[in-house]
Amino acid sequence: MLQEIKDLITSVNNSYVQTYESKAMQNIVADEQNHTNSYILIEEFQGAKYSRTQSAIKISNLKVFLYCYKFTQLHDTAEERQAIREQIISDIANPLFGILINCPLFNGTFNLTFPPVSEFDANDVCVIIEFDYPIRIC
Repeated sequence: MLQEIKDLITSVNNSYVQTYESKAMQNIVADEQNHTNSYILIEEFQGAKYSRTQSAIKISNLKVFLYCYKFTQLHDTAEERQAIREQIISDIANPLFGILINCPLFNGTFNLTFPPVSEFDANDVCVIIEFDYPIRIC
């Protein structure tokens, strides 16, 4: 499942460095990044939901959280940070949603969250993408 998610991200935009780790390790992951890179932390999977469609196809919906980061200059204004968020949405979220919406098993739930300004020592802007990734199991 992880490789499918990584391949999906790469197909959308391969300029983001990808890391798979628990949310608790985000600050360490951020410190290890080259601050000229944009990167995505794929949060360690916490669970999935099994269901059955009307046509008896069994699917698993894997809960996926992607933390998409771009490093910024110290003391950016709110408008500058918003422009960076919009760039992340354009780079990753919109194309990813475009691919998922065409998957017949995708339930259409796709959330974006904008966490507080700079969670780490490195100045960053983040967009969290949350969605249920459908996996056909039968």
